[in-house]
Amino acid sequence: MAESKISVLTGMRLKKKAFLVAVLSLLAMVVFLMISSESQMKYYVSHRILAKVSPNISPSVITWTKSDTKVGYVYESKWTYEYTSSLCNGTSDPLMSEDLFCKKRPKFLPGYKNPCWKDVTKEGKETIKCMPYFHLLGADKCGSTDLFDRILQHPEMEPAGCGLFKECYYWCWTRYGVWMKNNFVPTRKTFDKYLLHFKQASHSIHLREVDGYHSHITGEGTPMDLWDFRGWPRIPQNDHLAEPLIMTPHLMRHMYPDPKLLVILRNPADRLYSDYYFLGYGNSPEKFHKDAIRAVAMIENCLKNRTRKQCIFDMDMYVNLPMRIHISCYSVFLKEWMRVFPRESFLILRNEDYGHDIRNHMNMVFNFLNMSRLPDADMDVISNAKRKHVTQSKKNKGPMFESTRVLLNNFFEPYNKELATLIQDDRFLWKDGPKKHS
Repeated sequence: MAESKISVLTGMRLKKKAFLVAVLSLLAMVVFLMISSESQMKYYVSHRILAKVSPNISPSVITWTKSDTKVGYVYESKWTYEYTSSLCNGTSDPLMSEDLFCKKRPKFLPGYKNPCWKDVTKEGKETIKCMPYFHLLGADKCGSTDLFDRILQHPEMEPAGCGLFKECYYWCWTRYGVWMKNNFVPTRKTFDKYLLHFKQASHSIHLREVDGYHSHITGEGTPMDLWDFRGWPRIPQNDHLAEPLIMTPHLMRHMYPDPKLLVILRNPADRLYSDYYFLGYGNSPEKFHKDAIRAVAMIENCLKNRTRKQCIFDMDMYVNLPMRIHISCYSVFLKEWMRVFPRESFLILRNEDYGHDIRNHMNMVFNFLNMSRLPDADMDVISNAKRKHVTQSKKNKGPMFESTRVLLNNFFEPYNKELATLIQDDRFLWKDGPKKHS
């Protein structure tokens, strides 16, 4: 009897021990999953969710979430109007922005250089609507305002009804309810509302007709369009994803037949220094140096656990950075544009070269935009105009410390190399040092 009792107790102890071992094993597995790489976890989650909510997006697109480090020519010819239309989500979620992939591209009129089409008002009156023929994408503090102002002086150019006649903020901000560092603006702009910025330009383009051809154009120059993809979680095709698959270039490609895309860039450290004072982040080279150390550390620490898209396209990162260092990582953004648009869609300039030879660069721009060649006297007026939007506060503070420049050059070097490879132009390594003209 005693032996029987002992054996029962022993059996119970063994069962308890086995149970404890099982519990401990389960806890160990939970801890392991918790300390696993966040980026890798999000990668697999994004794949599972993508397969569930976006069955029309092919596996070749899905693989982009895993790696964003390849260099060289990245154009994907698949981004046709027919393909993007097939990705229409049709969501009515009020938290999401308008699904442009569900919107039909207008039937553009022959005899117009600018993309224009016939429409009918609510009153039944026929009218002409136009969208921009070109976009000057940026970047901030690289001379885009000065360049756009000179383009406006061409007699075939019709201004948009936007800030500075160029900045409409639709593609980067207002379609998502984003504004500056505010991520919760209650009103969001639809594409039809965006087109109202070009109502007067459309009327002028329609009136300017010679021998049945309308040669005038309009354009937009919001520098944030190049890099500010923070609204990506509100694009229906990105719903529940860990990082974006669809961004501004994809949406623009759906609506535009063949846009001209102008980009003007500047030595990354010089751009940052000007931007820092222009937006009031600080007021001295000493503070700029301290904030540069913090900003570099924040980006580099983020990249240890997350992908570049997750770090650089992130709202929280943008709000918390002590300076907009990420904007100068040009290759990260241009890769997204050049995946969707072919190389011939772009004219990419350096601010340093532009500032030293404005006349030839304006001829280059007018030629790229297929605008008429102007008489020398007119080109003299356009080229000799005073530079616009030069940051005076930066000039008053003096140059950045050499130690700061070394820090920033080291940080930007891999991005510059990637950019030079991407566009096959070593000038964008910025090995020729800073210039003093701007």
